[in-house]
Amino acid sequence: MMDISKFKPKTVYVTFIAAMPEKVWQALTDPAFSKEYFFGFAVDVEPKQGGVFFLRYPDGRVHVRGEVVD
Repeated sequence: MMDISKFKPKTVYVTFIAAMPEKVWQALTDPAFSKEYFFGFAVDVEPKQGGVFFLRYPDGRVHVRGEVVD
């Protein structure tokens, strides 16, 4: 596993979203809602430090798995 404390990104992207914070949070944490914004992929996240993160294909298979770090 990668030691995140030593990770220094070379590129940082900033995205401005014209929506209320509650709507953005819903889009990032509600699998049914996130499918509308991630090309059919569902974001399934346990929203707390150390929580599990999945990005699932439309058929439910796991595409990306990770851990919430902050």
